Amino acid sequence: MPKVIDEFRGDHRFLSNFSDATVVLSLGGEEYRSVEHAYQASKFFDEEIRERFRNPRLTAFGAKRLARKLKKQGLQRPDWEVVSLLTMEHLVRQKFLKHADLRAMLLATGDAEIVEGNYWHDNFFGACTCLGCADKPKLNHLGKILMRTREHIRQWQ
Repeated sequence: MPKVIDEFRGDHRFLSNFSDATVVLSLGGEEYRSVEHAYQASKFFDEEIRERFRNPRLTAFGAKRLARKLKKQGLQRPDWEVVSLLTMEHLVRQKFLKHADLRAMLLATGDAEIVEGNYWHDNFFGACTCLGCADKPKLNHLGKILMRTREHIRQWQ
């Protein structure tokens, strides 16, 4: 096992929020196709808006794009900045607690540091590897959530 997992592709694609693994959004009890779908839906209180994120043809990337569009229309919940990290942690933890195969795969990462390496300038949830972001702080919140989830599962078993 590598000491650092720094991209969510190939054998580590399951770590991505874009990978299919149903989760339930506590806000309304609805089931979503992936963490990304549920996370983007949770940005909105309106049930009809959240229903749009449950469209089976909507990809995770499409869910992210839809949420951006709705935010520009002023429809995002006003407390989002306060609850966004807690929401992400809840959904990621649920993904691995609910799906035994994914849980085993996460545990199989051992003690590797998990970094959501990307090239789309996301230094909040990940660590962008482009030259333009070289000197920017890399918060890697998603990687930290995944490592906390892994530790939680170890203690839970």
